[in-house]
Amino acid sequence: MKKLAALAFIAMLFITARAQEVKFGIKTGLNLSHITTTTHNTPDEDPSTIDPAGQLFSMHLGGYINWELNDYFGLQPEVLFSMQGEREEDILLKFNYINTPLLLTFSPLSNFSMMAGPQIGFNVYRGMAMMAGDDIISGSDMDEALAASGMKANTVDLSAALGIQYLAAGHLLLGARYTVGLTPIFSATEEGASISGGRNMVLQVSVGYQF
Repeated sequence: MKKLAALAFIAMLFITARAQEVKFGIKTGLNLSHITTTTHNTPDEDPSTIDPAGQLFSMHLGGYINWELNDYFGLQPEVLFSMQGEREEDILLKFNYINTPLLLTFSPLSNFSMMAGPQIGFNVYRGMAMMAGDDIISGSDMDEALAASGMKANTVDLSAALGIQYLAAGHLLLGARYTVGLTPIFSATEEGASISGGRNMVLQVSVGYQF
């Protein structure tokens, strides 16, 4: 995965060297996230599942560069701090990432773009807690809880992103995006065991300013 990221970065530099125009921007907004059902398959026991079907409202913020390759196509790499996870009744799962999407943009109309591309996320925090209403009543170490179940959290997350954005008055950015996890956020630590599911799904609504 590191080699793939390096090749993508080199390709980005090569392509954007001929870009018509480069602009910078900042953005922030809301996340609505959840994690798909996680199935832990072991060779000696029946599969066990983690099915927290709730959703978590949180936020993201960061910056981006927009390269116009021509009148219709461009590239938009971003660096975003994103708070993700989910809440199911009284259990809260939190995963914070530094996400680095690399998006191909298509602009069929002036100031309106559609975009799609890969995203690599780096997990910088994870935790879990018991909730009573909106109050945290106890916290626990997620790594310890996962280890007791023969699992661990992955530090790198690969996703696919698809979205739209509109630039109003030349500077005000409005956007919406959905990212679909391509790799599980958990992995098995026992020999012969495997993990299926357990992927990040995140809807983002953003507002920003383009300089």
